Amino acid sequence: MENPFYITGTIPEEYFCDREKETDKIITLLENQSNVLLTAYRRMGKTQLIRHIFEQNRVKGRYYTFYVDLYATSSLREMAFFMGKVIYSTLVPQEKRTWNLFFSTVKSLAAGFSIDPVTGVPLAKLQLGDIHSPELTLEEIFSYLEQADKPCIFAIDEFQQIAKYQDKMVEELLRSHIQKMNNCHFIFSGSDRHILEQMFQSYAKPFYNSSKPVFLDRIPKDRYIDFVVCQFGRAGKISAGQGR
Repeated sequence: MENPFYITGTIPEEYFCDREKETDKIITLLENQSNVLLTAYRRMGKTQLIRHIFEQNRVKGRYYTFYVDLYATSSLREMAFFMGKVIYSTLVPQEKRTWNLFFSTVKSLAAGFSIDPVTGVPLAKLQLGDIHSPELTLEEIFSYLEQADKPCIFAIDEFQQIAKYQDKMVEELLRSHIQKMNNCHFIFSGSDRHILEQMFQSYAKPFYNSSKPVFLDRIPKDRYIDFVVCQFGRAGKISAGQGR
């Protein structure tokens, strides 16, 4: 029998367990133009929840959605690099005018891309060394997000990592851009609640009171039991109506 559960990759809708309330709450906050602080202990499924939200009818097609994980980053330069790459990879399937706006706005990354002479599709050859001024690249990235032809949702996972950068004034720099955004709203996500609470709940910090908090707790046991029984039933192992 094949495993009736997804343990890696993106989880299809029919295999996604619970989280209806959290999904609705986060989408409603974003629709109301609020940023969201999503915290959870490790392995609670926050990354999968973000991907699940991006696939909902209230989001998919209405917004450009971007996801970047900062866990492996150690500097503002690396952050700018990964943000630029994820925007590019999201825009490639879009139409030409969408690429043109990106390339005309994020000029500092132009050297990292070329155009396929046959297909006309932009090709990425972006390297970390192409980021000569991360402050300028970030300014251009936020400028693009503000000018995009659809509203944007940008999820930044393991956001607490920026507190460990050696670069100075990173929080202040990001906050100065984000607080002016109207066309893009953010999901700041992470598993280190202590650092994130300091960043978003301390009056002295730049991100103080800038996002609505959502805590992702364990799925209730009875809900998960029902889900497990149902999935085994669909796989022909036991019937979905079989008792526990």
